[in-house]
Amino acid sequence: MNNFYTLIYLIREWKRSLPGGYFTEALSFRKNTLSLYFEQPKGQDEAHGNQFVMTFSSDPQRTALFMDRFQPPKRQNAATLFTVLSGAKLQSVELADADRFITFRFENNLRLIFLLYGNKSNVLLVNQNEVLEAFKKEDDWVGGDIPEPRPASSHKKTSDDLAKSVFSLNPLLPRPVVRRWIATALSSDIHPDELAERVQTFTESILEKAYPHIDDDYGFTIVNPKLLGSDEPRHFSSVNEGVAGRFYNIVRAQEFVSRKNLLVQKIERAADKIDRSLEELSNLDKSLIKADKFEENGHLLMSNPHISPENGKVSVEDFYNQGDVREIKVDDTVDLVQNANTYYEKARSARQSYKTAEQRTLTLNKKADVVAELLNTLNAVNYAKELDKWQRQNEEKLRQFGLTASTAGQSALPYRPVTIGGYEIRIGKNARSNDELLRITHKEDIWLHARGFSGSHVIIVMNRKTTMPPANIIESAGEYAAFFSKGKGSSLVPVIFTKKKFVRKPKGAAPGAVKVDREDVVLVTPKQPDTSGTEST
Repeated sequence: MNNFYTLIYLIREWKRSLPGGYFTEALSFRKNTLSLYFEQPKGQDEAHGNQFVMTFSSDPQRTALFMDRFQPPKRQNAATLFTVLSGAKLQSVELADADRFITFRFENNLRLIFLLYGNKSNVLLVNQNEVLEAFKKEDDWVGGDIPEPRPASSHKKTSDDLAKSVFSLNPLLPRPVVRRWIATALSSDIHPDELAERVQTFTESILEKAYPHIDDDYGFTIVNPKLLGSDEPRHFSSVNEGVAGRFYNIVRAQEFVSRKNLLVQKIERAADKIDRSLEELSNLDKSLIKADKFEENGHLLMSNPHISPENGKVSVEDFYNQGDVREIKVDDTVDLVQNANTYYEKARSARQSYKTAEQRTLTLNKKADVVAELLNTLNAVNYAKELDKWQRQNEEKLRQFGLTASTAGQSALPYRPVTIGGYEIRIGKNARSNDELLRITHKEDIWLHARGFSGSHVIIVMNRKTTMPPANIIESAGEYAAFFSKGKGSSLVPVIFTKKKFVRKPKGAAPGAVKVDREDVVLVTPKQPDTSGTEST
């Protein structure tokens, strides 16, 4: 989706509709995804202007930029970027000569540069020759020089590897498609001069016309499928439509895998818990043996009520084992009849425990069968709609393990969101989620943590404002940081707070561990937030 030739056709399509639009806002609703909103001025016959959104993905598995279907943004849990561009008019859209380097030029010398480089993808806001803001790794970019397009190098040489030879002639060709082309149209003994001609012809055919389509073998491409030895599949009406369709197909597939894996993990944990419980109950016969022993001790004591204990013990003839003497522990502060009744009670209790354990074993074995069936049928599910149906059909069984359809597939945000006084508060869930929360936090956001106790990172989202939030907001967030820490049982807990830019993760540090370069302290009483709604302060 980010191949150079695909971008050529995207730019051609966008140039007909994007320039002249006004930037309104940029929002990030999820990791690695940015939505940029624009509005075209209304025409003479229009009551309202035309709104559109550009979606950018920096996920290495689905790097893409495309015009998306417009939907009013939901701002909850969204990060706001590039606010300095608000209201700026888009003047042109450009692609570098031979690099995946797209520029949106605005008035006042402002530019958005989209770098579509797989795991190095990013969006930069630049003014003349300086980077003002970055979508990702902002500390590495802001204040520095803007990057320059770097066309892929092309060396006119051949190789024993035919694919390497093709890419040496044109390194910008889409790799999965070229491998398919080589397999269907070229022979390994082709002469270097003929290979150069064939590569040139192949490149010219790509530039002549786009055939946006998706193939099971090589994914999305704009290359004519007939050149690849394929039947002509359904074409998209535009390259942008094809990129958008492919992107959301990948998103749905990844979300399905994530949902399914989460369910499998939870059910497997339930199975492990059942197995551990069954193992603990595996020695049921020992309870009956103990019960018989206790009862025998009671009978022997009742048969010898006048023997005097010595050092908390009595020795009596064991008529259950002829010729033996049994030593029985007793409480020498009471008589042997009372000691006998104590042993009878122990025997009764042991037999009751056996019955309870026997019933629990039966119940656990039934649950183990249910879990095995759930895992067996879940492993056969291959599509999102199948998974939805599977969850509906098994909702009663899932409920036995606290896994209703609504909770089993819920979003796995790395934090608990709370809103107080108009500020979004994000509370880490564990050490690893603390690291992820810190990673997605903007440098101007406020970071809080209970001093001297392990616990959750807490973030006050500032939406890139450089000011500090009101004292009551800091205090409320501090109360949450205290509650989600090992100090929650204390009446007062010191909580440190600072801007995220003064918090860093040392290389090789344990999950959740950070280094704070500058801090202030607030003394608070731990308080549990209402994570289901909005709190006022």
